[in-house]
Amino acid sequence: MKAKLFNRYFSKLLFACVIATVFNTAMAGQPNSGYPAYKSGNYAEAFNIWEPLARQGDANAQNNLAMLYANGNGVEKNSSEAVNWLQKSADQGNTSAQINLGTLYATGDGVDKNIFTAYQLWSDVTLYNNPIAQANLDQLCAEHSWICHFQSWEASR
Repeated sequence: MKAKLFNRYFSKLLFACVIATVFNTAMAGQPNSGYPAYKSGNYAEAFNIWEPLARQGDANAQNNLAMLYANGNGVEKNSSEAVNWLQKSADQGNTSAQINLGTLYATGDGVDKNIFTAYQLWSDVTLYNNPIAQANLDQLCAEHSWICHFQSWEASR
């Protein structure tokens, strides 16, 4: 039962992160960003704008593209493609991508479930005082208190 609640919580949290992340990063992007298209529900147009930018290495576009794949907006839902783009964005230090990628690892959506990886991704983002990452860590520790104890022990070695 706890596992179901945990997965349900993170699925809802992922959706909330997706909406906030796509809107926030797109608004900070180039003038030709896909935000207006996304906001109007024209996901195919948003994809056509973000996909070339993502291929050129734009971390915000990579995160946004990943969220289209994660939710099946304008493209067929493809968790492994979402993970691929999130990893590229997270590798560049995009905190939104790190949070979203951590959520996929926590739920096992598109990747093998790995709460250690989720913990590490979210923990890295909390260094920037990110409340979403902190809430994710708090929930993870509430459901799996041993991981927080283990990580504290590891840090003290």
